[in-house]
Amino acid sequence: LGLCLNMAALYIVSKKSGKQITEYRKLLILFLIADFIFTIAHEVFKPIITLDGNLLIFYLSGPFNYRIYICYYCGLISMIFVLIAFHFVYRAMAISRHSFIHLELNWVRLLAIVIILATECTAWAEYLHTQFAYE
Repeated sequence: LGLCLNMAALYIVSKKSGKQITEYRKLLILFLIADFIFTIAHEVFKPIITLDGNLLIFYLSGPFNYRIYICYYCGLISMIFVLIAFHFVYRAMAISRHSFIHLELNWVRLLAIVIILATECTAWAEYLHTQFAYE
């Protein structure tokens, strides 16, 4: 269901949205692609999260259940929050009357956002893998 909704939203945003939101459309497409990746990862890894007292237990029940995959899955979760923050910052700058920042999202800026997201995801995954893993 998640994949179908993402594909429908991607089609609507890319083909049916008006000309007045061309720049924001790029950010929406980036968000939908990231959510598409997250949905696939969720289906492949099948994460299970449970609490036992003060202990958070997180494990994967899918065919790929290595510890590093749990860490990268958590990195994907944190990446989505950073992408949502980009949306809020962009909208705040777009509606601000005092904004002197040109809001064009050219391919260099979009690539910079993608690099920031990938770096953040990898940094969280590596941090979790080296600091918070229990065996």
